[in-house]
Amino acid sequence: MRLRETPRLGRLAVRLAAAWVRWVERTTRWQEEGGEHLQPLRDGGAGMILIWHGRMLMLPAETRAGARVRALISANRDGDLIADLVARFGVTALRGSARDARKPDKDKGGADAARGAYAHLRAGGVLAATPDGPRGPCRRLQPGMAALAAL
Repeated sequence: MRLRETPRLGRLAVRLAAAWVRWVERTTRWQEEGGEHLQPLRDGGAGMILIWHGRMLMLPAETRAGARVRALISANRDGDLIADLVARFGVTALRGSARDARKPDKDKGGADAARGAYAHLRAGGVLAATPDGPRGPCRRLQPGMAALAAL
């Protein structure tokens, strides 16, 4: 039985994951490096794009600063769990994924999500995304995220 196929078990997993993230956040000694470069962006209301794969769980640390954070999350069943989790921390989900070249006829909502992300960034919001894309390679910027940042 999979979490995403059992709503009750999925909700329990989300509650447990949120509790774990809060516990880790409270019991971790935080040290920010390069914060002096981000502070003018935070103070000036400029939009920012965050975070690589493997770093998303500590997104709540950025939401404490009063930032308006939205997260790009896949519009699939796994994404449902992630969207429920981030909502517990005040993060709004923008649902959609890049088109898979192997399935050109399947629209995953990526264009709509990109338009929403662009509008949010223009308004000075923070966008949490995995710029290395869902299929990697890890920490290699994908073209769609580069285009969004350039805009």
